[in-house]
Amino acid sequence: MPKHSRKRQHSRCRSKERKNRRLEKRLAEMQRQLDEINSREKRRRLESMESSRGGDDGEPSAYSSPYDSDLSPRHSVRETVRLDVHQLNSDSEQQENNPQPPIVQSEEAKEKSLSSEVLQILGDEPINKTVLGPPIYEAVVPRWSNILQNGLSEENIQVLLQKHIIPENFKSLEVPQLNLEVRAALTAQILRRDERLVRKQQFVAASISAISQALTLLLAEEGGGATTYICNT
Repeated sequence: MPKHSRKRQHSRCRSKERKNRRLEKRLAEMQRQLDEINSREKRRRLESMESSRGGDDGEPSAYSSPYDSDLSPRHSVRETVRLDVHQLNSDSEQQENNPQPPIVQSEEAKEKSLSSEVLQILGDEPINKTVLGPPIYEAVVPRWSNILQNGLSEENIQVLLQKHIIPENFKSLEVPQLNLEVRAALTAQILRRDERLVRKQQFVAASISAISQALTLLLAEEGGGATTYICNT
C-alpha cells in the first residue's frame, strides 16, 4: 500500500476517534442530566404521596403527576438525546465531506502599525526609480516582446543567419572552429557544450552584422545629418 494511502487512513481513523470521544462526552452529559431529572421526579412523587396521605380522603390531590401526560420526562429526554446524537452525526459527516480550509492570517495583519518615531529611527523607505529611455514605435513593442518570451522559430533563425552574413572586411566576427585533433580528444559532453557556444556566437555575429549595415547607411548620408543618431546610439 502506498505511503500516502496509509497516511490518509491513519488521518481518518484519528478523526473518527475524536468524533467518537466527543459523542461519548455528549452522551455522558445527557445521561447525567437524565439522572438528575429522574431523581427530582422521584422526590416530587414522594412529596406528593406524603401530602395526599396527610389530607382528607375525599379531597383530590392538588398535585398532578407529570407522568399522567402522554409524554413522560424520561421519554422526552430520550427523544432529545436521540435528536442531538443524530444532529451531531450529520454535522460530523458534513464537515468530513466538505472540509473548511484553515484560516491563515496574513503577515500584514499580524504586524502592528509602527509609530512615527520608530519609522524615523528606521530611516527613509527606499524608492526605486528606474530611469528609462525614450519610447519606440508601438508596433515594434509587441513583436519584440513576443520574441523575448517565446523566441524565434528555427526556420526564421536560419533565414536571418543567411541574410545577415559577416562583412567581408570584418572577418573577426567569424566563429572559430575546433581542430580535428582537439575534437577527437574531447568528451561528448564538452562537444555538446561547444556546439551551444558556437550557436550563440553565430547569433551575436549576425546581430552585429545587421547593426553594422544600418550604421553604414547612416554614415553614408550627406551633410552629416545622421551624426545625432549615431551619438545617441
